[in-house]
Amino acid sequence: MIRTKTAQVIDARTNKSEVVYFHLMDEVKNEASQTVTFYIATSYLNAENQFQQFGEISKATYAKSTFMTLFGEMSINEFEAAKDTLMIGQIDYINKYEPTGEEKFPFSKFWALTAEDLEIV
Repeated sequence: MIRTKTAQVIDARTNKSEVVYFHLMDEVKNEASQTVTFYIATSYLNAENQFQQFGEISKATYAKSTFMTLFGEMSINEFEAAKDTLMIGQIDYINKYEPTGEEKFPFSKFWALTAEDLEIV
């Protein structure tokens, strides 16, 4: 799990700001479409010190060939040990990415966060 180092506005109507936690919820490999999709939930700690999810679950979909290029040499244990670092790298990449209009899958940015704004917990 990773989190922001500082509070982010999570509700613009009330100007509510919280430290945001990112949880890697699931990984789905689709052999038919040759894709790998990761689902990421965002949450904050509420007054009862429990995680309160907000917003929609984000997803990052890779072509299987891209996934294998990026992570294919890792063993399952290596991937599990590095997944939080990889998630930080992916958020950093998405937020710096300039869309070309040629993207096969939609994506959403995570505020204006960079790798320096996130930490592993």
